[in-house]
Amino acid sequence: MPEFAYRARNAFGQDVKGRIEAASSSLAVERLKARELLVLSVAPGAATVVAPAARGAMPFGPRSRSVELALRQIALMRRSGLTLLAAVRGAARVSRSRALRRILEGVAAEVEEGAGFAGSLARHACFPPLVVALARAGETSGTLERALERGAEHLEKRRRLRASILQALFYPAIVVSATVFVTGYLAFEVIPELETFLLGFDRRLPPMTQVLLDVTHWLDAHLAPLAIGVGAGLLAVAILDRWPPTRRLFDAVLYRVPALGGLRRSAGTAVFSRALSVLLDSGIDILASLRLCRDLMPRPLARDDIDRMTGEVAAGEPLARAMGESRSFTPLLASLVEVGEETGNLDHVLDEAAQHEETRVAEWIARANALIEPVMTVAVGAVVGFVYIAFFTSLFAIAGAG
Repeated sequence: MPEFAYRARNAFGQDVKGRIEAASSSLAVERLKARELLVLSVAPGAATVVAPAARGAMPFGPRSRSVELALRQIALMRRSGLTLLAAVRGAARVSRSRALRRILEGVAAEVEEGAGFAGSLARHACFPPLVVALARAGETSGTLERALERGAEHLEKRRRLRASILQALFYPAIVVSATVFVTGYLAFEVIPELETFLLGFDRRLPPMTQVLLDVTHWLDAHLAPLAIGVGAGLLAVAILDRWPPTRRLFDAVLYRVPALGGLRRSAGTAVFSRALSVLLDSGIDILASLRLCRDLMPRPLARDDIDRMTGEVAAGEPLARAMGESRSFTPLLASLVEVGEETGNLDHVLDEAAQHEETRVAEWIARANALIEPVMTVAVGAVVGFVYIAFFTSLFAIAGAG
């Protein structure tokens, strides 16, 4: 039976090194966890179990929902007694996504030629590094079905978290767009006709009506340069957000914005905690899990924090202490991780932390929607109401003068 060199930490925070016999690295991690050890690394001979290389996201690949369904279908067909090759081909046949169908057919062809399943998934960006790592651990330990289900669950929860955040922005975006459309229609279609009608009486217009006409004239004269300026500003921000120094600066500024900074921390903490919980529960050691989680985080400050944590944990520091200095995760996470390290249930504590932060994000979204809806309604009503009041004020003034 193969022998693995391991490095772990016991319940007292002391580093423990040794060797253990196991059929695979994943089983070695499971046996060490059964001894209430926090596994830092497992190395067969000179090779160390590490995370797969990070890959960029594919902008026009299959949707996350299709990938989730395919992973669950492969797991189900495997449990039904089908071979892995037959399961992958079966998932390809029933997939409604043409892109995913082609990808799965390619994975099946590689598996048929003798390639590893996880290695074949790693060649396609629609399967995140976390899913690849889970598949590799499941292949090695003989628990591929459960590993694929965990990967699908992680993708689903991450997708729902993103959808909840986008939902909070959807209603304001619709109302703002409607306000701009209504204002533009009034300014460039209705008000010019109104001005022609009122000036035909050759009378002095009321101040409110004159203000409305002055604003309309100013917009008519400056709309083009204003639109170009706004577009250029947004383009400049998008370009600067791709440059690492300014991207970090934007991150630091957004984290200091009241409410928005808290939402970003809670959302990032939820993603990080969920991913780390799934990876540790699947038998992947903590250093490799942290490296994988680093690749899942989209913003540089979170990646910097995870890089620092990984270095400190590798140097012998407890994860909770390394996490306590984080700028991009909530302070509660470090406290919960400390409890998890002391009790040996770090994966379960991280899962509870993820649920807590997801609940906080949902509550924030509910409060934001409750506040934004009446504000937007009043804003639209104010614009339209001002135009109507200015119009009828001028009519009454003309009728009174006549």
